[in-house]
Amino acid sequence: MGSKRSKMPGMTFIVGMPRSGTTLLTNLLNSHPNLISTPENEFILFAHASFKNKSFEKESEVNAFMKLFEYDFNTEPSIWVPGEKLREDIKGATKKNFATLCKLAYLNYPLAGQKQNVEYVIDKNPVYSLHMPLLQSVFPDAKFIVLVRN
Repeated sequence: MGSKRSKMPGMTFIVGMPRSGTTLLTNLLNSHPNLISTPENEFILFAHASFKNKSFEKESEVNAFMKLFEYDFNTEPSIWVPGEKLREDIKGATKKNFATLCKLAYLNYPLAGQKQNVEYVIDKNPVYSLHMPLLQSVFPDAKFIVLVRN
């Protein structure tokens, strides 16, 4: 899916305090055929320092990125373990940088395979409210939806 795309999807981050409606909004948006929303996973924050300047031309760099998904980022077990399709998509990508590999990882989330023409990836995580400048440095064109509860 990812490597055959003429244009990578845009990124949207949903941030907000717990119990502010972020999960409800995420689930509503996920019903749209051109949007994919993934479960909370902190791989971007976890991997940024190690991979932000990599070219991903070396097999060892790709292997290290793939290994990220074997780690338990949260206290809950991850249902998101991309397979060899992600590796194929990385090899076929014309632009290989950290942002592109993150988008390809999102596009290899199991639900993404059920959708065609994904235009936006939505990542919801309350902890992102503390890391918005970092996320914007990785994804300069990203959109942020900030929910508050009064």
